[in-house]
Amino acid sequence: MKKVFEQIVQNFTKHFEDCHDKAFTTQNVRSCLDIYNACKEANPDHVVEMGTNHGASTLSICLAMNGLGKPLSNITTMDLSHVAWLEAPKIQGGIPEIAAMDLSLVKYVTGDFKNIDPLPVKSAGKLFVFYDIHDHTFPLSQKFLDEWLPYIRDGVIAIHDISEVPSNYVLPESDTKRSKAVYKDKMYAGFAECETFVNWAVANNVTLNSFHGGISFKVAEGKLL
Repeated sequence: MKKVFEQIVQNFTKHFEDCHDKAFTTQNVRSCLDIYNACKEANPDHVVEMGTNHGASTLSICLAMNGLGKPLSNITTMDLSHVAWLEAPKIQGGIPEIAAMDLSLVKYVTGDFKNIDPLPVKSAGKLFVFYDIHDHTFPLSQKFLDEWLPYIRDGVIAIHDISEVPSNYVLPESDTKRSKAVYKDKMYAGFAECETFVNWAVANNVTLNSFHGGISFKVAEGKLL
């Protein structure tokens, strides 16, 4: 599977260089593999992804669900716009594993997350949630914790763009707000939502696990683990 993700990243890299004149930084081979493995290990009934973009993570999830023998129609992905995601079949169509899947079966919700009702996670069975949106202009992470998480009874919630860093880590100057927070003996840093999620985990005694470029936690029978 590593070779598949190497090809996916290579194809997106070429597309970004040719069409957008910039580097492809959304995901890398290791993060795609970790998302794929996390989804397969969770063995969910349904997947909900917040933040599709060009769909490197979405493709990772599709491959995992396909490998589990579960329909791609059990995947819902949401974004402000799905124009980039709709390009994915053409960009990645030369990969046999991608060509063999009907990506049109994936359900997508287009709109601003702050206005989206948590319908996709209500009564959805065991879930794998991949959260990859940022608190640049609105506290979306708090909305997720307050309005979406209470409906998740069983599953795994993976949050991208939060990484463990050295204790003396200095946040970079950026035009988008960055934050850091301490969880037990570890320091995590990321975009603005990092502080919200990590401090929430500490306050609720939630066990955080790390994957490449992100953190995750579990819910079982409505209880945070």
